[in-house]
Amino acid sequence: MSFNFSEWALRHKSFILFFIILTTLAGIYSYGALGRKEDPDFTIKTMIVGAVWPGAGTTEMADQVTDKLELAL
Repeated sequence: MSFNFSEWALRHKSFILFFIILTTLAGIYSYGALGRKEDPDFTIKTMIVGAVWPGAGTTEMADQVTDKLELAL
């Protein structure tokens, strides 16, 4: 006959509850003890450039202004 862990756990509910609480408290303690600032700081450099060309369409603006500005910057 093999050991039935489910049956044993149902008979010893207080023992299982104790281990659940113990594991939860150990997890909370471990989370609080985690290291911080292990990864270096990094910045994402962004720039906003505005260009106005009255009367130009979106494709014309993209082809002649936006793409050239992106390559230059």
